[in-house]
Amino acid sequence: WLFARLHPNFSIWLAHKWSHNSRYTKELSAEFMGEEKESLILHAKKILKAEYFDFFVFGHRHIPLDYKLENNTRVIYLGDWITNFSYAVFDGKDLNLKFYKTLRT
Repeated sequence: WLFARLHPNFSIWLAHKWSHNSRYTKELSAEFMGEEKESLILHAKKILKAEYFDFFVFGHRHIPLDYKLENNTRVIYLGDWITNFSYAVFDGKDLNLKFYKTLRT
């Protein structure tokens, strides 16, 4: 409602400014940084000290990753639909990282 009340010139400027500051226009690391530098893996390891889990599934990092920790626990990074076309499938027992095949590939 509020956005509709703004003048179009200001609205367009604001949209461009917002877009410029988005994660897709910044130099963010889209590479695996190693077990000791990945905050989500460190978080999973901290939780594992108190309780066992088969899987930790995260969508924060935009890289597809299936990483094994101790005791067969796996950390899954779902990746994204924009560049990797990745997703996960859980069949009730196992979790698998998959990649959607596009017409371009």
